[in-house]
Amino acid sequence: MYWEEKIDWLKKEYAPADFHVPYTDGQSILRKIEACFIERNNSATISWSKNIKHKHLLDKVSLAQFDQFLNKLDVGTNYWIVVFDDRLTVKQMIYDGKPAVISQLASMAGGSFFIVDKKYTWLTWFHLDRDKQELTVYKSGDKITPFEN
Repeated sequence: MYWEEKIDWLKKEYAPADFHVPYTDGQSILRKIEACFIERNNSATISWSKNIKHKHLLDKVSLAQFDQFLNKLDVGTNYWIVVFDDRLTVKQMIYDGKPAVISQLASMAGGSFFIVDKKYTWLTWFHLDRDKQELTVYKSGDKITPFEN
């Protein structure tokens, strides 16, 4: 199944209030996230994971503990989810969703992703290493994230 088909399946499974693809606003949202949390350089392409502003390690745990991290998010709140995956047809994809959707998106992508507060107060990077069965979580800046509580 192609990525777009998987996204279409999620849109059928969840109400629009729980999962939304911001087609028309996606690029402006990504630019705002970059302005707040990603160091810019002169390159046309930028690696978010390598250029997180004020990057701090939050935790490094077994991949089996992934759901424990997501359970720290407020189940009634939507977050920006940004997925980067070289195997996919699109370089970066942004979604608006609740934690239940984040878990499914992460398992579909199979790689790293970012969760961003919709008020742009914090960004977290979830680096999933499936070979080592490890999850490493980083944040940008000094603002407290739900993953620190």
